[in-house]
Amino acid sequence: MKERPLVKSLAPEQSADATLGMLPRFRVQFHGCLYIRADALFELTDAVLCSDGPVTSRWSS
Repeated sequence: MKERPLVKSLAPEQSADATLGMLPRFRVQFHGCLYIRADALFELTDAVLCSDGPVTSRWSS
């Protein structure tokens, strides 16, 4: 598996506008780090980070 470098963290002194402007680039870079089932893993991560409670799946085993 090919290794990918980590992106530097945001500096604490950056403004909220600058931070929000970096979000689309972060999402693209994060999606690029996923290999198998990238779309599903990306959507799951998005759901977990944006939810106020437990995240459930409609595909239960």
